[in-house]
Amino acid sequence: MKRRWFRVATAAFAMALVAAGCSSADDDDDDVSTEETTADDDTDTTEAGDDDAPVEGEEGSTEAAQAAVDEILDRPEAVEGETTRGVTDTEITIKGVTALTTPAGIEPFPGMCEGAQARFERYNREKAADARTINYLGCEDDTSDRDRNRQLMQEAVEEDEAFAIVPVTSQGFFSEDYLNEEHVPYIGFGFQPGFCGYEYPFAFGMSGAASCDALDDNYLVSQTLGGVYVDGAGVDPADMKVAIIAEDNPAGETGVVVVAQGVEAAGGEVVYSDNPLPPASATPVTDYTPFATNILDGNPTLVMLVTSDAPIIGLTTALRANGYTGDIMNFVYSDGRIFLQPGNNETLSGVFTVSQGVGAAVNGGDAFTQIADDLKAAGVEQYGQFPLATDPTTLTSGVLYGYGSADLFLAALAETPEPLTAEAFANTINGGFSYPGLGEALCPTLWPLQHLIGTPCASMIKVVSDGQNPISNSPIGFFEPATELTVYPLNLVEK
Repeated sequence: MKRRWFRVATAAFAMALVAAGCSSADDDDDDVSTEETTADDDTDTTEAGDDDAPVEGEEGSTEAAQAAVDEILDRPEAVEGETTRGVTDTEITIKGVTALTTPAGIEPFPGMCEGAQARFERYNREKAADARTINYLGCEDDTSDRDRNRQLMQEAVEEDEAFAIVPVTSQGFFSEDYLNEEHVPYIGFGFQPGFCGYEYPFAFGMSGAASCDALDDNYLVSQTLGGVYVDGAGVDPADMKVAIIAEDNPAGETGVVVVAQGVEAAGGEVVYSDNPLPPASATPVTDYTPFATNILDGNPTLVMLVTSDAPIIGLTTALRANGYTGDIMNFVYSDGRIFLQPGNNETLSGVFTVSQGVGAAVNGGDAFTQIADDLKAAGVEQYGQFPLATDPTTLTSGVLYGYGSADLFLAALAETPEPLTAEAFANTINGGFSYPGLGEALCPTLWPLQHLIGTPCASMIKVVSDGQNPISNSPIGFFEPATELTVYPLNLVEK
């Protein structure tokens, strides 16, 4: 199944996906090894004869967006230094600091660290004899708490001497100043402010910087949200009345603004836009009725829950209980294991889930098979609190975010000249690096553009309450594909 590339005349929905997530898969041997293919792989990501495929500089392409941004904003200056922390002649030390749990006891990204582990272990198995080994120390859980995040980051850098932090994906991540001052590259699903802007040259979102508004009088818009919804639901954007709700944190504050801009640019109507929900680190909400009532006052046809996982069930339940029959879209529940919790299949039935930067595993494909094989080879038997699903169509978005973070690191490492330093690694990416993505599983990224916006690429699935869940082999609900992994146009416009 190939990625589809769309050309659309109107710049539509802005990228603002907030979460709780190298090589071509077309090689003759179906291998997706980063280190062997990145440097000289010029495989086209579209099929021959596809007239809709963007070319370099074409309007709507990331290359054209980068050129437009370059007209108004200087690219990051090369960082100076000779930081070799965690690097020897034989190995590179890497550690993950991420959210494995929330204060409510929820695992926000099942499989995040296992995905990174599997990719690094595969690299070690297949690397050249004289290449450095990745000494991966695994992940530490910051519990979505900013103080613990800072403590663990310092320990990783100052005690473990980690060259890079992979993955970093947490609502508690606010250690960007420290990591950039210490010249520590960090990679993860970049929805927090510490991934946004050229002022963070060591920050690399594996799918770009979501919820980012760093261009003053301009903003970057794409059709990603509108495109996947229109494609998957078969609706007319002009008929949409959209309510947008997020959490009371920096990512949520920016997210609702950028999403609303995109809705209005597409000709849709925003009937509600606010971020009043307590963040994941706060005391859990027990009654979502007041939030649902405020949302429904505008009679929306689509409600976008631009939130972490914590409010999804409660908000969806409250909306339905108050008579809402329209569509609901969230950016979290792409993991079928959520249905192992009693009642969730009925609550979430019919809800759309958008995964920014990654494909829908339910669509299947060689890349997902490769990732599942890598997990098995790494001896992964469990994703955190969940048993490993051996069917590659059940891979979690967390696995893809972790695997993608490691794959981006390895792709850039293959292009970084010797002697290997943190500065040389960062300068390689910031100097115009293009990550080709991973078949139908991971979207491509272009740098330094991706410091300013999430990659304009996503997939969408729909919950079906009577589907067969291959994890438990019982009819407790699963997903059906709504769209393939799709790259949408991206344009720079004035505010």
